[in-house]
Order: sequence, then structure tokens, then C-alpha cells
Amino acid sequence: PFPSDLDLGPEVAQLHDGYTPDQLGPDAGAGLEKGDLDAIQRLDTNVTWLGGVEVRRGKAGEFTVLLKKAGEYFIADQNGNGAAVLTVKGTAVKRQSAALDGTFAAVDGSRWDAPKSVQHNGWIRLKNTSDQPHFMVLNEVKKSTTKKDVKAYFSSGAEGEPAFGLKHYASSGVFSPGANVTFHLPHVPAGKYLLMCFWTDKAPGMPHAAMGMWRLVTLK
Repeated sequence: PFPSDLDLGPEVAQLHDGYTPDQLGPDAGAGLEKGDLDAIQRLDTNVTWLGGVEVRRGKAGEFTVLLKKAGEYFIADQNGNGAAVLTVKGTAVKRQSAALDGTFAAVDGSRWDAPKSVQHNGWIRLKNTSDQPHFMVLNEVKKSTTKKDVKAYFSSGAEGEPAFGLKHYASSGVFSPGANVTFHLPHVPAGKYLLMCFWTDKAPGMPHAAMGMWRLVTLK
């Protein structure tokens, strides 16, 4: 999938009882990089993914996520080896939520429900009402890009950057069914973008984008 030059990707997750970080690492490698469907199944069922945001060198990435209960949460860099355990104590604290500019919802059938346009420097909510995890990749494309172009690219089975792909991109962490995460997009310019998910489906073993989980959107 493209893009191929993502930076740091902090992810917040809660591991289910009996599942450890020592198991998570190998399963992530085998499932997401090698397409091991047994590993994907374990990632789907043993981890509650709560989202994150890709962070560029020298810049801050901002996102918010609701930690519904006290306990231990695992924070890891999806593109590196950094990891830490966060212990949450006490009762829930009410906080003012960010003013949203749009929602990208992952829905059943591995597809996106998203507006045609949103603010390029605003706060976006990622919502998952499907039955498996997803993550978001926004890749800038040429203004002339059509749905036919995108369908042809994914139908070809190609994994490199398509001819219509441009350099700007943004990505989120993984978010499980029922999760709500919001993130800020300060570093991408206005333009036409391809909204995608590359999580591997546990049934056919294909990236969701290759199964049709993509949408052309405009950041204005």
C-alpha cells in the first residue's frame, strides 16, 4: 500500500486478560506484514484498539480518545519499537471535546461513510460501527483522479504508488468496533484525497482498501 514513508505512529490499546505485549508484537508482524490470518484473528479478538495519529519529525500530532475505565493501557509506536504502559486511575473526568469538522465512519461491509469534503486543518472523528478494526490513511491525489482510476488501481493488485498519487498524506492509529477517536490534521494542505483502510480482513485475507474500503474526499 501507499504511502511508504510514514513517520512515528503512536497507538493506544488495551490488551485483554491473558494477552501480553510479547504476543502482540509477533502477531502484529505476522498478521499485518505477512498476512497470517490466525494472527489477524488474535489481533481482532485480544486487543481493543483505541486509535492514535501519525506524527511527523519536528511536529506534534494531536488526537483525543475516551478511556472508559481505569486500568492499564498499552501505548506503542506502530512504525518502530517504542512502547510504554499507561496506568489510568480514579473516576472519569468531563472534558470539553474538540469542535468537529466531520466524521469518517467505518461501517459494516468494509466501507467508509464520509462527507464529500471537510476542513483540511480541522478535527476529524473516526467512528467504527463495523465488526472489525480499521485505520485511516488519507493520501493526496491529482484533482483529475476519478473513481474509475482508483478501481483500476486496486483491481490490478498493485502495491506501489499509483500514477495519480501525490506526496501529502496523513494516517491514524487502529480503532476497534465501538471506538471513537478524534484527530487534528494540521500538516496536510487542501486538495483531493483518497481515504483508505489497509487493515487485513480476517476472512479473505485482503487489505480492506482492495475490498472497496476507499472514498475520494476533498480537504478544503
